[in-house]
Amino acid sequence: AASDCPSGWYCVWSGENYTGRMQKVEGNNANLTQFAVFQGFKSRYQHGKNCDFKWYSGTNYTGSSGIIKRGSKLTGSTTHFIKSNKWVNCV
Repeated sequence: AASDCPSGWYCVWSGENYTGRMQKVEGNNANLTQFAVFQGFKSRYQHGKNCDFKWYSGTNYTGSSGIIKRGSKLTGSTTHFIKSNKWVNCV
């Protein structure tokens, strides 16, 4: 369930509706490829306390990117991947 994601973390699940294997990260990560779920997930919850989550399609903060606002949730049949991240717009 989305409620399994601790406050201050970005969490992803391998399945739709926050099911399957969950993986979570906090802090900036230059390489998320060691986490299998980040390479193919269908649900996400941005449970950051003070920052937005910026994802990158490549390692070392390269490739395309986007920002996921605090509190944002997403689930569906589309498979997503993230290879690196930073926390931005901190208040």
